[in-house]
Amino acid sequence: HFMNTQPQSAKPTLANELEEIERVRVLHALEASRWNKAGAAKLLGMSRTTLLGKIKRLGIEDPESRN
Repeated sequence: HFMNTQPQSAKPTLANELEEIERVRVLHALEASRWNKAGAAKLLGMSRTTLLGKIKRLGIEDPESRN
């Protein structure tokens, strides 16, 4: 399912696939914790600072911050 985000002409690489899997897992944890980053980090088994770095690297934005 996650491969549908790739353009048809682009060949998926392992790095791209792993990044998309990571993005989905982080988003699911954030949604499950109602965007509480400490709670999401706990669900993912990592520190809050590690999660914050991943959120930034993956370009994930809190839907509440868009208002």
